[in-house]
Amino acid sequence: MKKLLSLMLIFALALAMAAPAMADSGLTIKPDAMYSTWVKNADGVDVFTKAPYWLEVSGPDYMYVTAYLNNSYVESFWVPGPFSSGYLQLQAYSLYPYLEGKHHLSLRDGSTELATYDFIVCSHAGEMQEKVITEASCEEPGLMGLCCITCGLAVGDVAEVPALGHDYVEGAYTLPTKESDGYWTYACSRCGDSYEVMDEGSMISLTGTVAAASVEKLSGSKNNLCITVTEYWSDGSETCIEETVSISNNSVGTYAVGEYSVYVETKGNDQVRTCSIV
Repeated sequence: MKKLLSLMLIFALALAMAAPAMADSGLTIKPDAMYSTWVKNADGVDVFTKAPYWLEVSGPDYMYVTAYLNNSYVESFWVPGPFSSGYLQLQAYSLYPYLEGKHHLSLRDGSTELATYDFIVCSHAGEMQEKVITEASCEEPGLMGLCCITCGLAVGDVAEVPALGHDYVEGAYTLPTKESDGYWTYACSRCGDSYEVMDEGSMISLTGTVAAASVEKLSGSKNNLCITVTEYWSDGSETCIEETVSISNNSVGTYAVGEYSVYVETKGNDQVRTCSIV
């Protein structure tokens, strides 16, 4: 009975660690909260594995849940109606033939599978080996301990392995634009986490502007005035903004060219006397 109790406690631990696959149903089962307990009865000590559950509002008045272990019938439960909560219980005598080894537990409503659990039950009677249980990451510590080679579970004390910390390596340089500074990107060689270091003052800036104009002679007294504003930038590039307006002979005026205002004075029908940004 002591061995059975020990095995059942191991079973509960393995079951609590297992990840369930949930079906679309009104029944919700919480396998991560499963646990074992024991009670005195006429035959001595009995062991139960208990799984908390609840029924959603959309559930039926009751549900008949059947447990299958390794596709063999184990036990059935009546689960009462909406807003209900309680525990599904698997008794020791139901599980006894299946204790040692790898197992698959299925909880079903008729032919509909509600939840499944894959777990290992092991008495850890075989060889043990010190090994990494959880790899340490850059930010999270890992775990190392004595593990059962048969099932892989840790047996006894578990030691924490310090987090590795980030290993940042200088990467690409992003060139500056007219809207923002350039920057270097540093990325961790292990996890890919990254950060940027700004190249302060590297943003491309305007170093000068020059306005020019020419007159295109048309028939009669009408002419086309072609105005160009050239922007000179700190990276050596140039930007030209052009605007064409209709004018008369000997015109004087201020004209919008992009965001600039350009004063132009013409002479006759083909000459520019003055052109400047105002």
